[in-house]
Amino acid sequence: MRPPALLVAALLAASSSAPLRAAAAGLEDRDRSPTPAPESNAGQVIYNDYTVRVQRGEKVDIFSVLQQFLSSPEARDAAQWISKLAATSNRYGQGDPATERALWEQYIRARADDPAGYTGLGKNSLDQQDYNTAVAAYTRAIDLGAAKPEVFYGRGMAAERLGDLELANQDAAMALRMSPQNPNAYSLFKLTENQVSKSRVDPETGKVSAFGAPGEGSGAVAAGGDRLPTVTPDLRSTETDPLRASAALTQSAQRSLQVKDYDSAMAAARRATELNPKNAQAFNLLATAHEKKGDHAGAVAAADKALAIEPESFPALNTRSWSLSGLRLFDQALGDAGLITTLDASNAFGWINEGRALGGLSRRQEMLAALQRAASLDPRFRNLHDAAVQLPGNKDTEILFAGLMDGGLPDVKAKRGRGRQFFVVLISSLSGGLLIGLGLLHVLSARWREGVSRTVGRLLGRASHPGRAGAAGAKDAAAQGPIASYDIVRVIATGGMGVVYEAVDAGLGRRVAIKKMRGEIRDDPKLRGRFLDEARLTAALRHPNIVQIHSILDEGRELYLVFEYVEGRTLKELLGAEKRLSWPRSLEVTRGACAALEYAHAKGVVHRDLKPENLMLDKEGRLKVMDFGLARYAPEPTQTVATTIWGTPAYMAPEAEEGDIRPQSDLYSLAVCLYEFVVGKPPFSGGPGNMFVAKTKGDFIPPTRARPELPDGFDAFMKRALAPRPDARFPSAQSFREALDRLS
Repeated sequence: MRPPALLVAALLAASSSAPLRAAAAGLEDRDRSPTPAPESNAGQVIYNDYTVRVQRGEKVDIFSVLQQFLSSPEARDAAQWISKLAATSNRYGQGDPATERALWEQYIRARADDPAGYTGLGKNSLDQQDYNTAVAAYTRAIDLGAAKPEVFYGRGMAAERLGDLELANQDAAMALRMSPQNPNAYSLFKLTENQVSKSRVDPETGKVSAFGAPGEGSGAVAAGGDRLPTVTPDLRSTETDPLRASAALTQSAQRSLQVKDYDSAMAAARRATELNPKNAQAFNLLATAHEKKGDHAGAVAAADKALAIEPESFPALNTRSWSLSGLRLFDQALGDAGLITTLDASNAFGWINEGRALGGLSRRQEMLAALQRAASLDPRFRNLHDAAVQLPGNKDTEILFAGLMDGGLPDVKAKRGRGRQFFVVLISSLSGGLLIGLGLLHVLSARWREGVSRTVGRLLGRASHPGRAGAAGAKDAAAQGPIASYDIVRVIATGGMGVVYEAVDAGLGRRVAIKKMRGEIRDDPKLRGRFLDEARLTAALRHPNIVQIHSILDEGRELYLVFEYVEGRTLKELLGAEKRLSWPRSLEVTRGACAALEYAHAKGVVHRDLKPENLMLDKEGRLKVMDFGLARYAPEPTQTVATTIWGTPAYMAPEAEEGDIRPQSDLYSLAVCLYEFVVGKPPFSGGPGNMFVAKTKGDFIPPTRARPELPDGFDAFMKRALAPRPDARFPSAQSFREALDRLS
């Protein structure tokens, strides 16, 4: 990966000799107006002054104006004013199409590590049909952490124009993963699906090479500077027997990965998949090579294809989970890792992936438990667990895993200085590296995979033959217990508590959702008993706004919950598609949640983890609250159930973060959700520590600053609903709803 200065120099050099050669756009609709300027008083003053001066006909140096933004108290928002400045300059005849480009270049010189500058340059380059620069700029934005749907869509559009249809399809798929309802990404995905590329584009430089050309500079350099032996694949293997040729190239890709020749591994694996599109192992090796080269999005795309062929491929799930975490899509990474550790609790790599995702989600205690589990299964991970234990709470947990990506494990040594502990992470060698291991598990763990198949078979009962009925089905049910009376259709989701399946109740013919509980709950007698008591209490709830528990299956060692199946979308998915909701719709959704909470609280049940992904709208538009009263029993082995702190930091009440759970905590979480419905983002952001401080001070931006059309009194409503002290908030869901109704 190029250092920022070198990349900027390359981009600027290209612009001086010809139109900039790349454009990586945003998933934003290209016909949309420029990004609205931020709510920034200092920025607004600077912009207003500039506008007045150019309206008077005064010649103003626009680059000096940008420098004012960069020097202002709201300097962090400077990038959001660039398009607006350029548009105003052009409107009054003081600029031209190159003005905005030059402003982005100046911004990048000043802030080489800010992805906003590269994102803006990419979009501008795409608009100006400078596709090479767009690709390079957007890639740099992704490397700096801007893994957003608009960025992947824009790079995909540029790649499509340059003829690299595989990269375009990969980026469109990634954009759809983040924003499933985006029509632009869907159109690009369908346009490039199963199409043959006319050329290859280097994402880092935007340079185009002939289709199928081997990667430049193949061969790896060891730490001491000696070049490792390369394995040059024979990409011209005879195609008279494509399956054998594909298998031979797959072996070549494995050897290349072992000697860290990732370009050759990628070329061999890609050719193997072309000869045999059903070669899941080759797709996973291709994913591993992409990840080793730092291309997280490419790794996810290749792993997706491996899993489309072999949905139960743990190596591909591990690879994809790791790469999703690299993109900071930790919730999706946790889904893959959770599926692995639920079905095979002996998979150390799965626990590492789960720990990494949990750390990224600021769930530190669960991360430590997952890493401890990995260390108990594989002693090589003990140092990683020790490093995690000693990591200060204000540090990004991603620094723990950086060494693993290069084939090493962290070792922590502590020393004291100025009254504090500082931690030095040293990298110790791990033969083959974590990701190499993930790529080769297809070959190295056949017995393990057979065991996994048996586990899946036990879990699904009749799932391998969905729809089977009659005498044979009755016989299976008698032999395998109550769970065998359900036909499993698919995996819906995975999470902190287990795996959720869509199924059909063979006896009643109704669709249901079945949650298989995780081993931490299943294997701890005390926790299991408490969980069953709580689940039975929750199952007694009968309300149209609460997802119903039909039954609790306690079969030997396994625990299953059978839920009402709700067809619809979660509020998280809806917000992902629409960004924010109208005021009437927000009211309707919140009223439904209030009704559910009012009923449940009267029965003595507290939700504990209310958030948009636990709120669902069914096909008729009715709100359903999911996972009522069960969140407390998600695994956190280092604490007792009575004191478990569980929830999602952005939505938790401050007292809940300290283990004090009460009905007002649910109402606080609902207020956070309502704020997000109307504004488009939660009221508190940043790391858990910063969020907690802001919550205890009641420090958030009034919602009417983002949407002035909101009703009078809504700011005061939110101030009370988000009050730091529970006794200062609304005392009940009924009073919460009644106060909200008075605003409408």
